[in-house]
This record gives sequence, structure tokens and C-alpha cells, in this order.
Amino acid sequence: MRNHQCTSDQAAEVQRALAWSEARLASMLAITPAATIALDADQRIVLFNEMAEKIFGWTREEVLGQPLDILLPPGTAARHRKFVAEFGRGPVKQRTMAERQELSARRKSGELFPVQIGIARVSVEDETLYLAVAQDLTERKETERRLKASEERFRLAFEHAPIGVALLDAHGRILQVNRAFCAMLGCDAAELTGRPLSHLALEADALPDLAELATGGACVPLRHRSGGTIWADLSCAAMHGQQGEAAYILQVQDVTDRKRYEEELVRLALVDSLTDLANRRRFQQVLEEALSRAQRTGAGGALFFIDLDMFKHINDTLGHQAGDEVLRQVAALLRSAVRLGDTAARLGGDEFAIVLPGADGPLAARVADRLLESIRQSRFASEETPVSLTASIGIVLFPDHGSSVSELLSKADMALSEAKERGRDSWALYTPDGPWQRQLEARLLWRRRISQALEQDRFVLHYQPILDLRRNVVTHHEALLRMVGDEGELIFPGEFLGVAERFNLIQQVDRWVLDTALRQLANLRRMGRSQVLEVNLSGRTLIDPDLPGIIRRGLSDRDVDPASLVLEITETAAIGDLEQAERFICEMKALGCRFALDDVGAGFASLYFLKRLPVDYVKIDGAFIRNLAHDTADQHLVRALATVCRELGKQTIAEFVDSPESLRLVRAYGVDYAQGYLIGRPGPELCSTEAPCQ
Repeated sequence: MRNHQCTSDQAAEVQRALAWSEARLASMLAITPAATIALDADQRIVLFNEMAEKIFGWTREEVLGQPLDILLPPGTAARHRKFVAEFGRGPVKQRTMAERQELSARRKSGELFPVQIGIARVSVEDETLYLAVAQDLTERKETERRLKASEERFRLAFEHAPIGVALLDAHGRILQVNRAFCAMLGCDAAELTGRPLSHLALEADALPDLAELATGGACVPLRHRSGGTIWADLSCAAMHGQQGEAAYILQVQDVTDRKRYEEELVRLALVDSLTDLANRRRFQQVLEEALSRAQRTGAGGALFFIDLDMFKHINDTLGHQAGDEVLRQVAALLRSAVRLGDTAARLGGDEFAIVLPGADGPLAARVADRLLESIRQSRFASEETPVSLTASIGIVLFPDHGSSVSELLSKADMALSEAKERGRDSWALYTPDGPWQRQLEARLLWRRRISQALEQDRFVLHYQPILDLRRNVVTHHEALLRMVGDEGELIFPGEFLGVAERFNLIQQVDRWVLDTALRQLANLRRMGRSQVLEVNLSGRTLIDPDLPGIIRRGLSDRDVDPASLVLEITETAAIGDLEQAERFICEMKALGCRFALDDVGAGFASLYFLKRLPVDYVKIDGAFIRNLAHDTADQHLVRALATVCRELGKQTIAEFVDSPESLRLVRAYGVDYAQGYLIGRPGPELCSTEAPCQ
């Protein structure tokens, strides 16, 4: 009896322990942060914790005893019930969690949502329970969707980017490329994938490493599949994966057209636009390099200074276009006559030069003879109007005859003058004991005087009044340059400007004139006086690339009205480089300055310039005004010029008006302005605007 009582007590104790254990398990499952659902053998819900309530929207009271179907989408319950029933079949002594699966579930609202479920089969005293742990995947799926959409957008952006894009590994090996990259190199992706980026460069050592590209980028030539070359701007950014592995994303932009354009700009800066020969700037560079090499190695050379004889006659009789064609054909002849390594250049107008490195006196003489013979035997210009030409050549040897470009040019110019004095169609070689020594010494003296005048401010401007013939008042003045001599005497520009041009000092002189004129205009503005100053520019200054910026800054710094500055160029200067003259005039007119064309009427090409150059004022050459009262031909020409200019919207200025009769006639012919000793002589002070200076 006692033993039976013990057995009963022990069984009760076990039941209490089991009940307590189950209650504790149920309590733990109820508060666990995972949605937990327990099913009995009939797959009815017997446990539904708080997290399950939260994600499914049902309360525990609403679902306890309900079949699993309540939590599943319509039409899927049978499949899921079969899966649960078949799970864990056979003798299972321990709790085992099934492989997690993703499926759709249903909230109380009817909304379907993704969940991940793991199932454990629990057997207690032959009673089977199914324990399911569910995780709401809505946020994760949305994040994955967004990530996938973002990846798709990135893929599309990568694939369809208008510039080349490539993904590289840490060693610069191509992992992936887009369409633009392939099209740029004429390859397909399979050909490029796996290749080092350096294999695509025309010169592997010219390609910076990836770290350098990531900081500064580079422009390098790449090899096209066709064997050609493209220029590409490369830039890249470093990336790091989750495991820390490095990679680079490379951007490649085809800049071949831009590179060619830049090279063309450089070429144009060094090439004469009319003849395609080297221009003055390039010629000077070549001569400086040849002279430096000669001084360093002892291997000298020769310089030819070439001038076409009587070329002005072609412009005056056949017109400027025919003259341009002659210059082009002469340039082609020079180009074919020189050796490989020689340089032919057009210095301006009908002046040419050739640099012959390594040539001595006898070779230079033979080349000069052949060149003169070729020019003499050729027929130039169009078929309808073929013309014959001759040329004169001055020759110097370097470094024997000079150690600088300016010295060689000066001596070559003197040798050219000697060739012309011999009757033209010849050449002359400079020799130290030749007849030009005195001339050279005089030029060198003038060069020193010009340099000293610039350094010591020994230039002055005198102003000649220009009369407005309609209003009969002085509204303009022409600024005329004078040098102050050692004794205080005034030296006129005809004595020194030619030397200034030969020794490349003319640009400094013109800059001094411009600065002084702008300073005078600023002073007049402060005094309340309205005046217009005309400033002369040489042909050499017109091709100075810094001149527009200098004028722009000068006007701004001194607060000068651009319309009060008239820049005056001669017809001859415009002929030197017509395209450059046009560009310069248009740039300055856009700024507000005005232009005058001087010496108009001296040649038959004048009408061509009047039509092409956008100048505001046309100055009728004094040769047609001096004898205007007595020469009917001059009268007809002045009247015609005034009429033509008026039709073209340009105003005219008659120069050298020295008599009342000349003044009366130019006024009657419709000329707009008059300038000359009758109106006023040049002086250091400007005239009043109330009446003509007498």
C-alpha cells in the first residue's frame, strides 16, 4: 500500500513538473520577439504569441483552435498543410527546425505578404505539435526590390552611358565594359574583358597608374582596333568591396576631335593662313633653335631673306585676289625647292624667308641660283592673266654673321638691299667687309636710341586736329609719335620706325603710344572734355596676340569710353595679313573701339579693302589732296571715294588739306572730315572743340 502511494505521488510530481515546464515554455514562446505559432496534430492553432498577432493582425483569441488555413492565401492551404503533415515523419525524438522557406501569408485584412518560416516537429508522450517561427519579409523584400531596381538603373546607366565606362580590378585588368567603350575602340566586350588597360594604350609607359588617374586624370592616345589612334580623357575612382578588395571604375571620353582642333589651333598659330608656310612667329622659333644648335655644335647654316620684285604692281593692276594667288603659288614653289629639314616661311606681304641648317656659303649660293631660276621660269596667277616674277635674296650665314635673330635679320635685310641695287633678280651674301657696314652701324645706333627712349620715356605725342566738315568743329585728333633727341630736338618717326620694325621693337613703341593716348583720354574725361583720339598701329602690332587684352585692360583701368579711341591701320598693314586684320578689327569693334583705314586710294585694291574690312573711317591718301584744286583726275577720284564710302556706311577723312580751295572741294564732294596744316599743325596740346585750329 505504501509502495503504491509512493508511485502515485511520484507520478503526480512528474505531472506537476511537466505542467510547470510546459507553462514556462508557453510563457517564453508568448513573449519571444519572433512570431511563433504552434499547431496540434490536426494543424489547428494552439499557440499564437504577441509578435504573431502583430504581423498577422489577428488576436490570439481569434485564431486559437482555428485551422492553419486562416493564415494562408486562398488556394494554397492544401499544399502547405501537406508539407506540414509530411514534415518529421518517422521516429523523431528531438526537436528539429526545418529548412527555412519563403512563402506568402495572409493578414487579417486580406493583404498578402512575404514571410520566411521554419518548422519544428515536437513529440511529447505520443502527442505531436508543430512549432512554426515566422519572419515578416515585407521590409526586406522592399529593400531588395529597391536594391534590384537601383542595380538595374546602374546597369542601364553603365551600359548606355554616352561615354566609355569600364570596371577594373586592383591590377588594372578589365572586368566589364559598356557599349560606348567598345564602340570607341571598335571592339566587342569579349575582346576587352580580361585584358590589362595598359594593353590598350598606344604607348604603355605613357599611361599613368590607377592611383594617379584617380587623383588627376590624363589624356592619352589609345589604340583603335583598325590600327588608328584615338585620344581619350581618362579618369577613375577607387571602390572597395565588402571583403576589402579594391576595384576601379574608369571613365573614358573620346576627345580626338578636340585634340585635333587644339592641334589645328597650334598649327594655325604657327602657320601663315594664306600660304600654309611657317609664319613669322614659327620662323623666329626655328631660327632661334638653329642658331642655338649652331653655337652649341659648330654646325652652322644659312638664312635667306626673299622679296618679290615689283609685287605691288600685281596688286594694283590685277587686284588683291590675284596677288593672293601669286603668293600661294610662290609659297608652293619655295616648299618644293627646300630640303627636308629646311623651313620656308612667309614673314608678311611679299617677304619670305628660308632657314637652311647645315648649309655653308657654296651650298647657299647653289640653292639661291636654283630658286631664282625657278621663280624666273614660272608663270603665276590664273590662266587668263599669267604673270612673270623675279625675286631678290639676301643671304647670311650663322653663326658667322650674327649671334641673335634680330642681328641676322638686319644683316640679311642689308644683303637684300644690295641684291636689289644690283638690278633685282639676284642674290647677295652678307660679308663683314661689305659696303653695308656703315648702314649696319647706323641701324644698330638707332636700335640703341629707340631702346633708350623707351627706357627713359623720351617719346612724346603731338596731336593734329581733324575738322568735322558738317559741324565745322574739331572733334578728333590724330596722335603722332615723336622722339626727343639728345639736344631736345624732335625726331620724326620716318627716321626710326623702320629700324624699330626690323629689330622687333615696334610692338613696344606701339604699346607706349596706346598707353599714353589712353592716359590723355582719361585726363580729358576728368576735365569734362569730349574728344576722340586716333592712334596708329603698325602691321607687326596687329599680329600681337596680347594686344587685344592690353587695350581692354587699359580702357577698363582708366575708365575710358572705347568709342573715344580710333585705331588707325594702313592699307599696307592690312595686306600683310588680311584675315588677322579682320579678326582684330572685329574684336576691338565688339569692345566699342572704332577703326580708320589710312592711305586709301594709293592702289586699285583699295575698293576691295573698303568692302571687306569693317572700318568706320577711311582716310583718303594725301597724294590725291595736295593738288586737288588743279588736277581733275584727283577730283574725280576723291568724289568717287567719298560716294563709295558713303554707300558702304563709312565716313571719309581727307588728309593734307593745306589750302582753302582744297577745303572747299572736299566739303563739296561730301567728305566728312578734313586734316592738314590749314586745319592745324601737330602740337603737344589738343585744340578746342569750338572752332578749327589755324
